[in-house]
Amino acid sequence: MFFALFVFVFFAASAAVSNVDVQESLLGVEKSVYVSGRLICGGKPYDGGNVTIYMDGGEGHPSWDPHFGTIMGAARTQQNGEFSFGGVVDRTDGEIYVVFFHQCLRRPSCVSHAAEVPYTLWYLPSAYICPGAECLHDPSKHYKIGDVNLDPIAKDVVQQEWCIKATVYF
Repeated sequence: MFFALFVFVFFAASAAVSNVDVQESLLGVEKSVYVSGRLICGGKPYDGGNVTIYMDGGEGHPSWDPHFGTIMGAARTQQNGEFSFGGVVDRTDGEIYVVFFHQCLRRPSCVSHAAEVPYTLWYLPSAYICPGAECLHDPSKHYKIGDVNLDPIAKDVVQQEWCIKATVYF
């Protein structure tokens, strides 16, 4: 009798919780981001650069290696070096960042292996990561990165650059 009462109370309480609450607690909430900016190489707009939004692998996977991440969106820069796009992911267990794959003034350390591609990481501030698809539709939530100088000599606090053997995703 006690067991039957417990089961009844459990299911009644479960039914009182909305489907959204169950989804949020079990699966997490979708996140979205929208980024725009311009890539510069050698003082000129960088045409054809590959820009990808990733969420890192979470669960102990290295955040610096995009092979362990989830791709949220990808685009190529236009002739003027500009990019503007967004993406949505249904995971909530990692940081979101933009990766710029490029051949800008190819670093000497990358020249030894033809398959190695330099890339630059740019972590997104949490203020520009939105629940659901909100960031895709609200221009005030778009993260405007501005000009990103891909020259290896350029130093920026929020940029990190490495060479990896990479397949550019699109």
